[in-house]
Amino acid sequence: MTRAILAAAVVAGLLAPAAGVAEGPAFPPGAEAREARLIARLPPAATQCATRQGRAQAGGPFGEGEARAAVLGCPGGGTDIQALVFIALMECAKGAEEDLRGQLEQLQAANRARVEQRQAHAQLQADQQRARAQLQAERQRLAGEKDSLPELSQMQQMQLQMFQGRRSKLYETLSNMMKKAGDTDAAIVGNLK
Repeated sequence: MTRAILAAAVVAGLLAPAAGVAEGPAFPPGAEAREARLIARLPPAATQCATRQGRAQAGGPFGEGEARAAVLGCPGGGTDIQALVFIALMECAKGAEEDLRGQLEQLQAANRARVEQRQAHAQLQADQQRARAQLQAERQRLAGEKDSLPELSQMQQMQLQMFQGRRSKLYETLSNMMKKAGDTDAAIVGNLK
């Protein structure tokens, strides 16, 4: 009975960090609205190209320089390369968010499997007095499976941390670009006065 309680506590500890990741940082304030304004203002061919370029880079490192290089060949982008870079980075950030959520779902599924496996193991221990010979073989099989689980969990935790880091870097880059755009707008208004 105490092993079942201990197993439940361990599993609760495994699920707690995953819940914090699901919340994660939101896009920088105003980023999604800015993207929508830019998409509405620019030619559709240019925004579609920037969106494709951003989504294509969602699986790897993608900063402002890489985004600029990726959108330079977009048709109809004309003079507003900065807007296309922003759209590409937003799409890349959205893709990174989806990757992170997918990884989180896999981790949660693995944790649920661990709970089920531990519950099955506890039930087998309760039946030990009636079927000692059969239970011994089953216990050895489950012990082998249980020993391989922590390695899988460590690998998933590393992937989860990698996805979190990439998402945070993209959000920081988007925030910096929004500040640059705001400073540029303020300078233009100041020059008009």
